Amino acid sequence: DHALTEGKEEIQIEIKEKMQQLFDETYKCGLTVSDVFLQQVVPPKEVDAAFKDVISAKEDKERLINEAHGYQNEVIPTARGEAEKMIKGAQGYKVERIRRAQGDADRFNVIYTEYKKSPEITETRLYLETMEKILPRMQKYIVETDEGGGLLNILNLDKKDGSE
Repeated sequence: DHALTEGKEEIQIEIKEKMQQLFDETYKCGLTVSDVFLQQVVPPKEVDAAFKDVISAKEDKERLINEAHGYQNEVIPTARGEAEKMIKGAQGYKVERIRRAQGDADRFNVIYTEYKKSPEITETRLYLETMEKILPRMQKYIVETDEGGGLLNILNLDKKDGSE
């Protein structure tokens, strides 16, 4: 098995060294062995099928390793890119939320300052601003009463707590 696969080169080197030693020490003929090549190495017929199975298994192993490396080279950069995108999105969301909260706090502080100066006017203004936001989305009915109150009675500006 070793001679038929990755050990072929080692065997060639070993044969070359032993032949050179034989020519130098035993025969003393002055020949120099330049190269030794194992041109055709064939396993015995009895183990030929098993040998082919081993070779096939090794090739399958290498193929699967190469496929795994290819998959790794494809998936990992994609996953890293998606992770980076998620991190950047989260960081942007964080900044946006902080700025929105700061803006809300600043707006509240401005309203609170005005409220301290004149509570009734600020309450009425906030009530009217809220109605301006809500009423466009609602159906409106103007009911005329004997008292002639008109729209301001519908808005109930005089009774903010809902009591009559």
